[in-house]
Amino acid sequence: MTFLRIVTSVVRAIQMMVASRVTPRVERVFPHDPQAFTQGLAYRDGMLYESTGLRNASSLRRIDPACGDVLETMPVEGVFAEGIAFFEGRIYQLTWKDRRYFVYDIFPLRLVGAGSIVHDGWGMAGDGKRLYVTDGSSLIRRYDGGMLERGAARARLSGIRLCHLNDIEVVQDRLYANVWPTPFLAEVSLPSGSVSRIIDCGDLFNREWSGDRNAVMNGIAYNPDNGTFFVTGKRWTQYYEISLPA
Repeated sequence: MTFLRIVTSVVRAIQMMVASRVTPRVERVFPHDPQAFTQGLAYRDGMLYESTGLRNASSLRRIDPACGDVLETMPVEGVFAEGIAFFEGRIYQLTWKDRRYFVYDIFPLRLVGAGSIVHDGWGMAGDGKRLYVTDGSSLIRRYDGGMLERGAARARLSGIRLCHLNDIEVVQDRLYANVWPTPFLAEVSLPSGSVSRIIDCGDLFNREWSGDRNAVMNGIAYNPDNGTFFVTGKRWTQYYEISLPA
């Protein structure tokens, strides 16, 4: 089965289960490094931060969201970097199969801590009180700042577990998750894990489709200044600032 047929089958399965599906409105587009294998996005104080993956190519970057310029890059050597989140004035970064995490000062980007977790790292987000972490399953784990697990929930769509949760963002009592390898974002109610609706970003995926099976949608960050989200994908050419229907 080809990659596109696999994606299509997953998309159709989700479409059959979901009661509410909406499409976002594109508010703005700006350039994204087409070599960046995006694993996570986060936004803070007018700056966009990006974690890129692949072993020997992973990095943590500060991006100017006005134009897409990369203002600062810190290589992350020897691991496959994954999602990022702000917590207690620092940036936390996951890794994939390495099962490590790193902690950074923000200005300038500087490694100040590291540790281990007991599962693969995929997506990460913070709400100021706790960190949320995904591992590619339906599980949404809750951690404190010392990366001690404090609970978990499972994302469920129409009562069925929704797996392959990738990069995530938290806005109040909602968690937004990229669903690998689809162009869908799942809006998940916290703390229950119930999926309230699916945001269909298929038009964005179609704009970016290059034939590269790895170039899937990934990366989401909330912009509280505008009430919008930044999204992109692995090796995509653009960032998209989108708004969601009420």
